Amino acid sequence: MYIKRYARTLSIIGICAGMAVMAMIFSMVNTALPAIHTSLKTSIPALQWVMNIFGILTCSTLVIFGRLADIYGRKKIFLFGLLMQGLALLGSGLASSITTIIFFQALAGISNAIILAISQAMLTHTISLRSRAIGLWAAVIGFCLAIGPLLSGLLISLFNWHWVFLAPLPIVILGIFLVSLFAEESKNKLDLPKLDIIGALLLAATISCFILGVIQGHLWHQTLIAMLYTFSAIFLVLLLIVEKTQAEPIIREDLFTNMRFLLASLTTFCLVFFIWAAFFLMPFFLQIEALKSPLYTGIIMLFVTIPVGLLSPYISKLYHRVSAKNLIFPGFIILLLSALLQLRFTSTSSSLLFIMAALLFGIGWSFIWGPSTTAAISTLSQDRAGIASGTFMTIQEIGGTVGLAITVTIARSKTNFSIGFHASMWVLATISLVGLIAALLLNDK
Repeated sequence: MYIKRYARTLSIIGICAGMAVMAMIFSMVNTALPAIHTSLKTSIPALQWVMNIFGILTCSTLVIFGRLADIYGRKKIFLFGLLMQGLALLGSGLASSITTIIFFQALAGISNAIILAISQAMLTHTISLRSRAIGLWAAVIGFCLAIGPLLSGLLISLFNWHWVFLAPLPIVILGIFLVSLFAEESKNKLDLPKLDIIGALLLAATISCFILGVIQGHLWHQTLIAMLYTFSAIFLVLLLIVEKTQAEPIIREDLFTNMRFLLASLTTFCLVFFIWAAFFLMPFFLQIEALKSPLYTGIIMLFVTIPVGLLSPYISKLYHRVSAKNLIFPGFIILLLSALLQLRFTSTSSSLLFIMAALLFGIGWSFIWGPSTTAAISTLSQDRAGIASGTFMTIQEIGGTVGLAITVTIARSKTNFSIGFHASMWVLATISLVGLIAALLLNDK
């Protein structure tokens, strides 16, 4: 009787456990990559695939799992996602080769897609007030993203990189236990969506061929690289053709006739392009070039994530008083300043320079993240909000995957990492300018 009385609270804790690990792992793994690089003596292209395979699987399956949850039940699919999350962490933590880590990060990408697609819907079903549910969702992700770098640095300093993956396992087990016992099942009973499996496969093929071409561009014969880009273009054309015939397409072409949705999606694409690239490159520079410890790196990266956790709720409230443009535009100016400061990084740079660049990165991220999402989704009617959200998150994940592939490939193509790092910062400065222009064009309605 006592447990039944608190079933709703225990259910919320279980859902939040899965979300917490999802958010922590992103910032923890990026901070740990230099340690994995040193321990396994692996190449940077192989390390790129740790994150790129994660991104490819996330963006190509996100909408599919959201719709599977609507048909078969959100609780069932969410539990499957938690099981995949646990397996991915265990496999990566016990891995002795980079190939094994890449394989299990593919599973992590699928679990990330499931949790990202379903967690908010499960919370809004459990918590009667929608705004409170979304606020909790954002707060948990923001807080766990914030503490990830420090936890990663501590675990590597005290133990080794394996514990970055193994330490969160008890949280996943707790989530599985609580969700399976206390969460209520929920489905979309009114309008069962159809699955766009062909669209998902074509999207994955398009991105995979493009990313493979970018990463292996300097390593494979140019004829093979040209073939990969050609196949990517062919798959993209086929995707656009097929999507016109699908009842519930992954990429809704009609959404892109809405200029506000298109521009807001472009700003998020640019932001996540910057986030994934900088989150990979900054820890590498600090540990490989500046010879700093994993703990030092984790502390510096806290200056990125803490502003995101602290400022995001206030920025969301501010959105209702000022236009999206007036938040997103200064956000990209701040990101641009961060990229320009990172251009000044050297192996002997002061901690103050590292902190200032990280702090500006986090503040700029905070100004863009919430307003761009709200601007994209709020412009559409309620009956199209779910479809728009899925498409928007897919674009977001594509931005991160493409950004990581391009910038890290440029970084490793130069004679030394310092020169390559600075070349990549010019790319991030350019993408910040693209986002800035998109923000300027974004109208208020």
